[in-house]
Formats: sequence, C-alpha cells, structure tokens
Amino acid sequence: MIRKLGIVALIFLHAAAAHAEPAPGGSYLQTCHNIQRSGNFVSARCASERWGDKNTQIDLRRCARNHTGLSNLNGGLVCEGPLPPGSYLKTCHAVFIMDNRLQASCKTEGGAGDYRSNSIVFKGCNQGFRNADGRLVCGQ
Repeated sequence: MIRKLGIVALIFLHAAAAHAEPAPGGSYLQTCHNIQRSGNFVSARCASERWGDKNTQIDLRRCARNHTGLSNLNGGLVCEGPLPPGSYLKTCHAVFIMDNRLQASCKTEGGAGDYRSNSIVFKGCNQGFRNADGRLVCGQ
C-alpha cells in the first residue's frame, strides 16, 4: 500500500513539473530566487537594498507586448525594455515601462543630485522623451 502511494505521488509530481511554465528571461534571474510562474503571474524572492530579500509578484499583462524580460528594481519585479528614445536616458535611471506608462527617477536641475520619481503615458509621444527638472515630458 505504501509503495502504491509513493508511485502515485511520483506520477503527480512528474505531471505537475511537465505543466510548469518557464519563467521569462531577464536580469532579475541574477538577484532573485524561488522563481515561479503560474499563467500570467511570476513570483519570486528578490534582493533589495534596505530590506534584504522580499517576496514579489508581477502580472505579465502589465508589460508591453514586446517586453524583453523582467528586472529586479529594489526587490520588486518590473518589465524590461525596449525603451523609447530620448535625451532622458542620460539623466534618468530605474527606467521601465509598465501599465502603458514610462516610469523613471530623473535628476532635478537643483544640482544637489536629487532625483524625482515620476511617470508619463507612453503611447502618443512620437518625438521621444526628455527630462525637464526631474519630470518626464514628451518632445526633444
């Protein structure tokens, strides 16, 4: 009886592994572990700067259709590129696109090295984006 239960359990585990979806690629693979995918959701435990490892999850439907993978942004999963063109790339960091918005932390003109986190609707801007005193704006 115990042997039959062991065989049944083995068959169940093998079937579950065969149906597991592969996790998307991306730089988060270097700083996250316990990565699991279930349908449109990816969950992982990712390193952060202040709080150690954090449990995080992302719904892949929040990413653009042509996203190239996932990144770990201080313990949270975000969508990776491709990023729209523009001069903002020189003075903004932590840049990503999610929920049809370009999001970034951009340097202010105050000179003290201050950065402002902000976002702007991604679609409809054909001229590229720029940093205007820590704010993302459409147009070069």
